[in-house]
Amino acid sequence: MYRPVQLAHCLLKHRTEVPSQFLLVGDGGVGKSSLVDRLHRVDTVLLDSWSSQGSSQAIDGIIRAGQAFILVYSVVERHSFEDTVNYCKKIRQVTQDSRAICALVGNKRDLSHEREVFSSEGRALARELDCDFFETSAKTGENLELVVQTLVQRLRSTQKQTEIGQDSSA
Repeated sequence: MYRPVQLAHCLLKHRTEVPSQFLLVGDGGVGKSSLVDRLHRVDTVLLDSWSSQGSSQAIDGIIRAGQAFILVYSVVERHSFEDTVNYCKKIRQVTQDSRAICALVGNKRDLSHEREVFSSEGRALARELDCDFFETSAKTGENLELVVQTLVQRLRSTQKQTEIGQDSSA
């Protein structure tokens, strides 16, 4: 159900970035692997199901290693959309950070004729979960770069704020 992904040097524009660990989280079949396959120069570790990957402690350790989280659902599978709420709660519980950097991503936008989840529902849930919102297509690559750019910018901003806070307390 979740897939940690090392996105260092994923896009040429981000070569100067410090390697960041992004976790893609979502139900099986929502397109996590396909999204990763569209991103070049990506080292991945695949965990197929968070409920079947062993101990809760091991899963919690992987979540704690994440710096940003991409909650993926399929716009053609309502249950996958509904399940993202539980994934987000688990991430925030484990990281003990209600402001963990997250993006809610509705994948399979290219199948809009089969849509079960509307964009307006995704935006509303993203506001509720305090996440950025995107709709993507792993098939066409639509909006994938925007997701990565946005999360990298948020990570930079968070790191700068942390550095400023540390400098002022010294």
